[in-house]
Amino acid sequence: MLRTFATRSMRCLRLVAMGSNLSFIAYAWTMRLWPILLPHAILLPLNACRLRQIEAARRAGREPA
Repeated sequence: MLRTFATRSMRCLRLVAMGSNLSFIAYAWTMRLWPILLPHAILLPLNACRLRQIEAARRAGREPA
């Protein structure tokens, strides 16, 4: 999670955030910590969707917002 503060691009930020989400999901699942699992389970597909938008904008030749 700390790595997200050192990223320079939105693409890298989303990739690091997704890795963080996966780590928290695995941790919360094994420890049965549902209040931690739930937000990261919601954020993972959100980050994936935003990453797809960034990639589509990059392919179209425009700077993503």
